[in-house]
Amino acid sequence: KITADTFYNVNYQKVFKLLEKIYKTQKIDLMNFTTEFKKSGIDEKIYTEIIGDYISSATWEYYADNVIKCYQSRKLQNLLLEQAEKINSTNASEIISVLSPCLTDIDYIAGEMRENTQLERMVELVPMIEQMLTNPDYSKGYMTGLTNLDSIIMGIHNELVVISARASMGKTALAQKLALKFAEKVKVNFIELEMSHVQINLRNVSILSGIRLNDIKFGIVRGDKYKVGRIQKAMDMLATGVIGSNYKITEPRNRKLQTIINAIRRDVLRNDTKIVFVDHIGLIQSENGNRQHWENVAEISHEFQKLQRELNIPIILLAQRGRESEGGLQKGNMATIRGSGAIEEDADLILMIEHARATDKSEQEKMGADSENIDAQIYVSKNRNGSCGVANVVFRPAYINFIDKTGDKK
Repeated sequence: KITADTFYNVNYQKVFKLLEKIYKTQKIDLMNFTTEFKKSGIDEKIYTEIIGDYISSATWEYYADNVIKCYQSRKLQNLLLEQAEKINSTNASEIISVLSPCLTDIDYIAGEMRENTQLERMVELVPMIEQMLTNPDYSKGYMTGLTNLDSIIMGIHNELVVISARASMGKTALAQKLALKFAEKVKVNFIELEMSHVQINLRNVSILSGIRLNDIKFGIVRGDKYKVGRIQKAMDMLATGVIGSNYKITEPRNRKLQTIINAIRRDVLRNDTKIVFVDHIGLIQSENGNRQHWENVAEISHEFQKLQRELNIPIILLAQRGRESEGGLQKGNMATIRGSGAIEEDADLILMIEHARATDKSEQEKMGADSENIDAQIYVSKNRNGSCGVANVVFRPAYINFIDKTGDKK
């Protein structure tokens, strides 16, 4: 549970290291300890103090917890004193950004030091295995509503997920569809860096009402009471219904990495948010602007991976793909994700959207009158904890939506 550095007293540190040394070669008992202590040159007063306050197997855990609490207290005091001298009216937000990850590290000191035996870990695993064997839905994640995709990934789990596509190919549309679906059951935070909350909510209204976005924006449906009613119902769902209670759009005051990380951590801890979307990773600013772009992207990717492990919730990042992915020659290729190979390495699940652009004249001719329904594929290019594959879907750009390939296109 502790290390030598956890102790404040230098002599205690020496004694702890001595015990570690003895443990490597022989059994630790009073006789062996006494013999090795006399050889060590440690102050003899410490020997008397330790023997007089002997730690038994019944009290060691209580003692170790107190040592950790004292260590945490010292670390916190030193951190606050160090930063207090630097605070002024112009840098408060920067100091908060510096303090936040440090406070998290201090808070998790005890957990990081604890090392459970394999027997203890197996005991923890027993009820989970029992649930897996008796409850068919236990291992399912948050179902996306796209049957073809869910059949491959069994829903979105507590993992770092990346949705990637070229510009205007529907990655935000897919993320919005999933966010609205998940918000039917749990709290969702949609962190938007590219569009305003007005644009996002207009798109949400289109998704929920099933009415073309342009028909809403340009008032084409104003004379159709049925469609206007559907729009009003969608707005009610986003305002006061279950979705309205669970769905939140966050527009960070800046795009700095630590600001976004802090906002996510605070929201999860305070509001019990269960799923976070970030649109998109290419717009996040690293704390160090002097490095090459790929280095900054790697840092951002690593920090989100750490955050996901810490919070143990799905964090879904949107990412752009490079131009080389155009033309259909690089379908599902993770190497085309723009920025850094670190995204490919850090993500647990990578979904890549592929379809022909409706703006291509040749493709328009192929699709003919049904150009609003574009055959598309969602490649499960990486799935650390499951299967990979291809889900056939239909992209409906006018409705900002994806549906199953066999679904109703009307």
